[in-house]
Amino acid sequence: MDKKKILVSVYSGFFLTFILFLLTSPGILFGQDDEDDEGTFWEDEEYYDEDTTEYYEDDEYYEDDEFYYDDEDTSDFEYSDEDTLDFFEDDYIYGEDEEDELTDLEFAEEGERKGYTVQLSFASPGYVNHTLETWNSKIDFRANIDLPMLMEVGSVKFRIGVELGTFSFENYLPVGGEFSGIGAMGVLSFPAGPSTVQVGGGIMGSSPSIMASQSFGINIAAFNIRIGIRTTMAFSLPDGFEADDTSANWLDGFVSIGYTL
Repeated sequence: MDKKKILVSVYSGFFLTFILFLLTSPGILFGQDDEDDEGTFWEDEEYYDEDTTEYYEDDEYYEDDEFYYDDEDTSDFEYSDEDTLDFFEDDYIYGEDEEDELTDLEFAEEGERKGYTVQLSFASPGYVNHTLETWNSKIDFRANIDLPMLMEVGSVKFRIGVELGTFSFENYLPVGGEFSGIGAMGVLSFPAGPSTVQVGGGIMGSSPSIMASQSFGINIAAFNIRIGIRTTMAFSLPDGFEADDTSANWLDGFVSIGYTL
């Protein structure tokens, strides 16, 4: 009986050990599988990371290439801008030259178009200074010829001309005095659209004189019709005036008809 109990105890121990081994082995294998799977997963991931790293490295190399190409494109673009800027600068310079050429052409055409301009004016003094207060005026006639030259000083354009005209004043208090004759002046005409300003200097009879006028005109066919006002001042008056009368001034309104030859 003692031997049987011992054998039963031994067999029971082996059996229990085997049962425990069976029960514990799947858990160990399962845990090992998980570890293997996890190890395999992380190895794959590491391998993937290596591939990804290589990919990123390749991508960085590709980005470097893009950066290189971008630099080339940017440089090309900047070069294009410089070319465009040079083109605009050349165009601007060309525009300035063209403007200068057009200005010269305008001068030539305007000089050719104007030619000699002849103007006939009819004037009547309407205002005089105290020297001519007791003097009556008559209708005056003037002829003006502008030369076919348009000159320029800075931004000011003008023409040169000459003028011949009459003037006539008779004194009624006392009766018998007369201040009349023919005047001759050199004239500068400054055209500005429909307006023309004239200044000149010369003699009126035997008296040195200066004048200034402004007129506005329109073109009718080949004629230029103008109306304006003019002031004239004569110095060193002849006999017949008071001793303290040093100058004679008068302002007249006039109408002129011009024709370009």
